[in-house]
Amino acid sequence: MPLGKALPYTINFTMMRVDIPTPLKSGEQYTFSVKWNYNIPDHTVNRARSGYEYFPKDGNRAYVIAQFFPRMAVYSDVEGWQNHQFRGSGEFALTFGNYEVNITVPADHVRMVPECFKIERKCIPRK
Repeated sequence: MPLGKALPYTINFTMMRVDIPTPLKSGEQYTFSVKWNYNIPDHTVNRARSGYEYFPKDGNRAYVIAQFFPRMAVYSDVEGWQNHQFRGSGEFALTFGNYEVNITVPADHVRMVPECFKIERKCIPRK
């Protein structure tokens, strides 16, 4: 399939199946990109693990963002494909994946992240 050409896909509630041009053989890999966005919910409504909380006394919001990005289903030799719908709770198995994440926030927001990101045993300090 030519670079940049859209792949066929099917959406099933919280899951998306992407059909690659040919089946992968053991040890092979296939790379594709997914462009998407995420609406941040008011987590006080359903106590989601991610979202924002509004504090009317001072007009501030606190945002907690976790496990918000698309993830591949995992194939296990014991259980087969672990492709369960997301229901708002529970954990996921994720044994592989490389992600590039860009976070853009307004200038008046304070972003709190760990002192560094560990990539291939290197520590990349915050700028």
